[in-house]
Order: sequence, then C-alpha cells, then structure tokens
Amino acid sequence: MILPAALVAAAVVSGVSAAAATDRPPPAWGPCPADVAEPGLSCATLEVPLDYRHPDGRKIGVALSRLASVNPPFP
Repeated sequence: MILPAALVAAAVVSGVSAAAATDRPPPAWGPCPADVAEPGLSCATLEVPLDYRHPDGRKIGVALSRLASVNPPFP
C-alpha cells in the first residue's frame, strides 16, 4: 500500500515541477560576483517557490554556477 502512494506522490511532485519549469524563462547567465569568481565560471539566480505545494506563494533565489568543459563530448 505504501509503494503505490509513494509513486502517486512522486508523479504529482514531478508534474508540478515540470509544469512550473515550462513557464519560466531560462536562467540569465553572466559574470559571477567578485568573491566567487573563478576563470570561466558563469553564474545565475533562479527564482523558485519555497514550497512547491504552493507555487504562487513565497519565492526564493537559488544561486547557480556553471563551468564549461575543456573537453566537450561532441565536436
């Protein structure tokens, strides 16, 4: 009985996340703050719901960073 309930809960949570993600613009990547800057690193902030059960409620900013590979898998 627990497994079917867990599967339904996972489907509901992933459905909310997927639906919300399609409505957002992609992150605006740019230079990182001076105190975290590493060569080649770019940063962005993504606004997300604090509680995904209430997607229109309070939002928080999640800091993102990325570093390009020096050996990309595809030419």
